[in-house]
Amino acid sequence: MAIITDARNAPMSQLVDEILHYQWDPLRIAGLSGMRDEYPEYADDVFRLLRDNASATQIYDYLVAAEEMILDKPITLVAKIRLSRVIDLLLEMKDWSAEHETTDQ
Repeated sequence: MAIITDARNAPMSQLVDEILHYQWDPLRIAGLSGMRDEYPEYADDVFRLLRDNASATQIYDYLVAAEEMILDKPITLVAKIRLSRVIDLLLEMKDWSAEHETTDQ
């Protein structure tokens, strides 16, 4: 797995990987055993986007492009709705993490 694992970023990085695997999952493989290695490179990129304070639109555009590349076809309306929910979840996780980081220090 290519997930970013330095001690400070590991929990958030792992959460990004979990969200992409179970919620984004354009290949619909989350329930299949042995398929955990499909999205780590995307998780690393999304983690970096979040860390660098990318906008929801930037993250959305990145994941739309990634999904279209993975599936080799344009993203559907249903996938866009699902992706919007994933972006909301990622940003909520980032906000929660930032709030708890400042109170834990």
